[in-house]
Amino acid sequence: MKRIHPRFVSWLATSTVAITGALLVTAATAQSTSIEGTWTLMSRRLPDGTTVKPPDVQGIMSLADGHRNMNMLWRTPEGNWASWSAMTTYRLSDTQYTETLLFGISNDPGSGKGLRYFVSGTTRSGAVTREGQKIEIKQPFDGVRWLFEGDTETTTNPSGSLDDWERVK
Repeated sequence: MKRIHPRFVSWLATSTVAITGALLVTAATAQSTSIEGTWTLMSRRLPDGTTVKPPDVQGIMSLADGHRNMNMLWRTPEGNWASWSAMTTYRLSDTQYTETLLFGISNDPGSGKGLRYFVSGTTRSGAVTREGQKIEIKQPFDGVRWLFEGDTETTTNPSGSLDDWERVK
């Protein structure tokens, strides 16, 4: 029986550890730079500095395989419930986020517009900026800005409020 040289065993073990480590780092980096996943709304920071948490603001957003589904519920300043739901398809490149609104439902008693349905099939695009682990997307339909960083996402709303989201693990 042929004997294996100790240096070869040492080299093999070191190489295996190095390759395994590189693969794990690559997998972790790929996951942290992706927007895909299920996200839950943790809180909303209002322009006056007030922080609103569940159950007075709730939301869940899923981004997977080019599809986005979002459902949100919050209390208006008058204490009424308002909501927004949307289902879209999307494409994300290094420089552009393109979304097609399949349908949306808005219920905001404070707007005076009542319950509204959107079934347009309209496609719009917004700019994407990448910096390290950060991905910033200017959402093309409602003027919000998404900032994804690993397992957190901050939405800046046109009203000045900030929504803090976390990826569900």
